[in-house]
This record gives sequence, C-alpha cells and structure tokens, in this order.
Amino acid sequence: MRSLLHHTPYKIPCILILMMFIPSVSAIETKTPSSVYKFQLTMAKRGNPQSQYNLAMMHEMGLVVEQNTAEAKTWYIRSASQDYKPAIDRLIYLDLKINGNKEKHKDWLKQIKRDADIGDGEAMLLIGQMYADGVGFQKDLIKAGAYLQKAVASDIAGSERALAKVDTEINMRKR
Repeated sequence: MRSLLHHTPYKIPCILILMMFIPSVSAIETKTPSSVYKFQLTMAKRGNPQSQYNLAMMHEMGLVVEQNTAEAKTWYIRSASQDYKPAIDRLIYLDLKINGNKEKHKDWLKQIKRDADIGDGEAMLLIGQMYADGVGFQKDLIKAGAYLQKAVASDIAGSERALAKVDTEINMRKR
C-alpha cells in the first residue's frame, strides 16, 4: 500500500478537489445553480444512478426546475433499474401517492418505517412526506414534522422544503 501511495501523489488531492465540485444534497435544495443541474444531467445521462436519482428529486420537488412528476418518474426508473434503493423507494411512494393501493405495498410500508426509525435519511423524508399528505399512513402533521426534522438534520435533499410545507400547514391550522 505504501508503494501505491508513493507512486500516485496526486490521487488524494484530486479526489478532494472533485468532492468540492460535486454538489452536496443540501446544495441541491437551497441554492442550486443551473450548473449543478447541468452537471447532474450530464452524469445521469452517463448512467450514474445517484445523479439520476438527484435529477428525479429536482423534478419531483421542483428544485431548480419546474415540478414535473412524469419527468421525475423517468429518472427514478432509470436509477431504480440499477438497483439504487432510494429510487426504488421513491417509485413505490409515488405509486402509493398516485394510485393509493396501500395493501399492495404493506410490506414495503413496514420496512420503510423501520428504515426511518433506525436513521435512514431518505426513509425519514419519505415517512415525513407520507404522514404530511396522508399517503400510506393516517395524516399526522406532528409525526411528519418529527421525521422531516430528522431528515433535515441528515441533510437530505427536499427535506427542508417538505418541513416548511408542514410548518406552514400547522401554522395555518392554529389561526
């Protein structure tokens, strides 16, 4: 191992430089310039499942681009076809949201709830959204807020926007 590092002195700095230009999940949510979208699109077209997922999230939630569920599904399907679990989960969530077949996905609902309860950030976002919208679970804004706050703390794209939506709805009900 020492000889490998000795002969490749630029590997570590190059990786660090690359990491600076790869957008974090929070960058996608809060202040994503069009260049980040273009980067994700380029990588997605090259077959990168995480970029395909990121692009789908942008379309689903209207981050940087207009909200477009059909376009989101297209990119989720591409990502899911490479066994990228967050994309598979989002497709099931969208199926529940659009078609409402809770019985078809009862095992998935149990699993995603378990994943969220043990700290999976993407699962926390999904469960939070599901409680917020009454998709798969009884609508409960307090539970939604709790899961979404954890997703925000985990720096999950879309979670800040989802939490703001829940907070707004709670505040409207207080009036």
